Amino acid sequence: MPAQSPSPASAPPNSEELVEQAAEWLVKLSSDDCTAQDHQAFEQWQQQSPAHQHAVAGMQGMIEQLKQLHQNNQAQTHIVEDAIQEQSQLTQKLNSRSSLFIFMMGCMFAALLSWQMLPVEYWLADQSSRYDQWTDQTLLDQSQIKISGHSAYNIQFNAQQRHIELLDGNILVDIAKDATRPFVVKTEFAQIKALGTRFMVQHSDNQTILTMLESKVEVRSIQGNQRQIIEAGQQVVINKQGIQTIHAISPAMLEQAWQKHSLMVDQMPLPQVLDILKSYNQGKIYYHAHEIKQLRVTAILPLNDIDQAFTLLQDSLPIQVSRPVPYVTRVTLKD
Repeated sequence: MPAQSPSPASAPPNSEELVEQAAEWLVKLSSDDCTAQDHQAFEQWQQQSPAHQHAVAGMQGMIEQLKQLHQNNQAQTHIVEDAIQEQSQLTQKLNSRSSLFIFMMGCMFAALLSWQMLPVEYWLADQSSRYDQWTDQTLLDQSQIKISGHSAYNIQFNAQQRHIELLDGNILVDIAKDATRPFVVKTEFAQIKALGTRFMVQHSDNQTILTMLESKVEVRSIQGNQRQIIEAGQQVVINKQGIQTIHAISPAMLEQAWQKHSLMVDQMPLPQVLDILKSYNQGKIYYHAHEIKQLRVTAILPLNDIDQAFTLLQDSLPIQVSRPVPYVTRVTLKD
């Protein structure tokens, strides 16, 4: 049975969770074992909130228009079409009833991918890269930005300011000194201000991770307006709750890992690691953060071979990594 409605004391699900719940409901309703009680429960779930109805309507629209989605966005369309093709090949090997169920599931998750994976901001960004790309850019002031994985940012330079708006992904910034124009990297959760220094920023839907390689910066959280000086050899997470605990890191080893297209982490919570891996994965990664937040990761993970990275995590932690349909990875605790 798809996820039930939260209790009054629990936090409401975010948009991604609602879309996933809507997909699970529609898959359930299309299966052979769906009952009248399931249909009634689905109607009750829809009536709980306009957001539920919106998620269902959006998912149904995506299914109807799956082959016409994002014709101008070829990279995204290829992913959806590949998912449909793989599911179609699979259905030929199965009986008609199970074929319908599995094909429906593939369409659901392909629609989910097409809806959420590449937002319009990504296509309109001044600079963007794919999940498997590692590129460099020299800015007008001779600052250097190294980009890796699925990343996107906007550039706002004028006589008074040097601003980078990081929409998603991973950058390593080597800032050219300019005493009259501070260099600012802004994300959904933080504003990072420097004059001349080197640091890494990794940003996702849930967090911004700042890693200082040289000198220092001032960090201001968007929520709560907290301020903190972060110095070389320190790493900090900023999220919706503000600036979190500062951790000591080895700048030389971290940067060396970056140059080798690897992620080095020391006692990092698994949800934070998975948030970083999302940038380097072709598809979506799903997990329930509250179930795995106590698990800590100490490892060097290859970012150019995500399957191997997941294998290393699965071998060292009590988790199960599964791929129910193409381009969808689920991480759960082992039973």
